[in-house]
Amino acid sequence: MTDLQTSLMAIGGTILIGVIAYNKWQEYKAKKSVERAFSSTHDDVLMTLDTAVTANPHVRHEPIFVPAHGEEYVGIDPTGDAVSQTNDTSASFIAAPQQKELPVDELVDCIIPLVLEIPVRGEKAIAPIQSLRHVGNKPVHFIGQREDGGREPITHGSIYTTLYAGVQLANRHNALNEI
Repeated sequence: MTDLQTSLMAIGGTILIGVIAYNKWQEYKAKKSVERAFSSTHDDVLMTLDTAVTANPHVRHEPIFVPAHGEEYVGIDPTGDAVSQTNDTSASFIAAPQQKELPVDELVDCIIPLVLEIPVRGEKAIAPIQSLRHVGNKPVHFIGQREDGGREPITHGSIYTTLYAGVQLANRHNALNEI
């Protein structure tokens, strides 16, 4: 091997080691930059348990609407009565969990109260509402308020003073429209 070949091999090896070292340095800088960008000092709220949940993990916690200062909340409380509340202080309407799930939910449905002149038995109320199961492509659900104030899906043998029709405000197809 001549001196020229040895020199070229040494120069090539030096360049190769230089390129590898430069790539390692760039990789180190990029890693530090990403660590700085994604490092956080706050706790992940989804990974920690709330104190209310840890105290009683079997209680269902629903999201609630807390009106801003001075705004009025109008809704239906768990007993079935209409509630109107102005949030002048930090008070908010918090609904107690209901005993059983109803097909009408004030958070996702447009609730239409149908006040009856006289109490109606469930079997007489079921027949007229059978044809009103859909408005367009939106499902319509009916619940009745019993004489004791409780609500339930309309069933045979119960007597209702008020009926509530619930139309879903939006689903995967589209939002509720004029019909």
